[in-house]
Amino acid sequence: MVQSDLAINHGDSWFTGAVPAGCSNSFDLQGVVTHEAGHAYGLAHTPGDPVTHQNQTMNSALSGCTTKYQTLGTGDLNGMIALY
Repeated sequence: MVQSDLAINHGDSWFTGAVPAGCSNSFDLQGVVTHEAGHAYGLAHTPGDPVTHQNQTMNSALSGCTTKYQTLGTGDLNGMIALY
């Protein structure tokens, strides 16, 4: 990879830092950028049911109002190791 671009949709609701009080359908910007960077490095979504892999950053259905996707999960890391 030489470079990658990422566009952030300003129409969505984002937060940085701690989950805001009363959070509803807002997404952690750092977690989403980590997920998208995984794609730039060649990772796909985790296969199978998103509920089974809900703690993996490369899950196909990231949940709102959580910061749990800011770092790669074990399965995500195993994917990176397999690629590199």
